Amino acid sequence: MRPLRHALVLTVTAGLALSMLSACGDDATPAASSPNSTATATTGGDAPAAGEAFDPCKKITAAEIGAIVGFTVVMKEVPGGGCSYDPADDPRATTISIDEGETNAGGGIESAKQGSTGTIAGEPVALSGVGDAAYIVVGKGKALGKNSFQAQAGLEIKGQLIMVTVIQLGNATKDQVTKFVTEATKLVASKV
Repeated sequence: MRPLRHALVLTVTAGLALSMLSACGDDATPAASSPNSTATATTGGDAPAAGEAFDPCKKITAAEIGAIVGFTVVMKEVPGGGCSYDPADDPRATTISIDEGETNAGGGIESAKQGSTGTIAGEPVALSGVGDAAYIVVGKGKALGKNSFQAQAGLEIKGQLIMVTVIQLGNATKDQVTKFVTEATKLVASKV
């Protein structure tokens, strides 16, 4: 059931991001964003207690994600668990979502890889030195009729499986999207 939840979370997150984008028209050039970020979450703390899921809303700040993407983001809780870090000024820019960690996830990292490649056309690449196991998938697809790179990472750490998703509308390059998902995954690993 775990891969289904990841696919559902990704689908819901992508649907929310795309619905926000549809209100923006067809202009592919986002307005310039401020490199400063606004923190709207609490700072990180101790590792989760045994059986307690990693909660990104409590551990990862908007300022930390803003530093990765280079503009101000706003943190929002995702129904069902997790957080979305959305652009404050331009909904077409990069959104990073972090799925709440679950202990004893059925199928583990291998099932997560299958779920990621089922939603993003790309090959999983191992992300070494991050948690017990980690991978990223970056692929090009269409969002609102525009080609764009999207990414997802899976991180298995301290008995938990955490997903990091990058959604954007055509302005970030493959290298930028790869950097965003890699840095966000490393940030998550440092907070678990």
